[in-house]
Amino acid sequence: MSRVVLIDGENLLYGLRKIAGSENELAPRELFVNFPFKALVEEILGDGKPSHILYYGARLRGYSQTEELREKTQRAIHMQSRLVNNLQKQGIASVTRLITSPIVKKYLAKGKS
Repeated sequence: MSRVVLIDGENLLYGLRKIAGSENELAPRELFVNFPFKALVEEILGDGKPSHILYYGARLRGYSQTEELREKTQRAIHMQSRLVNNLQKQGIASVTRLITSPIVKKYLAKGKS
């Protein structure tokens, strides 16, 4: 029987960004789009047994209330798409769901950008 490894994508990326960054600044997300996640999992487990790896992350949503917000969300969606492609190439299943924050909804409803 093989085992299942669950990766909390956002928390893992935060930790990697913190390690790779400076004392006062996180490393940019773009550095980890092509990161070898499967190799990291195999190194941590260290026993060579087969593992089914699931990477959990949020499905991003585009916003267009302002041009700046539209561009920012489009960049984030494009970067996430590249990350998911990399995960698939490594044989890692990407599990995403749409997260619509009540705070973001409230903020956007007020017409702020």
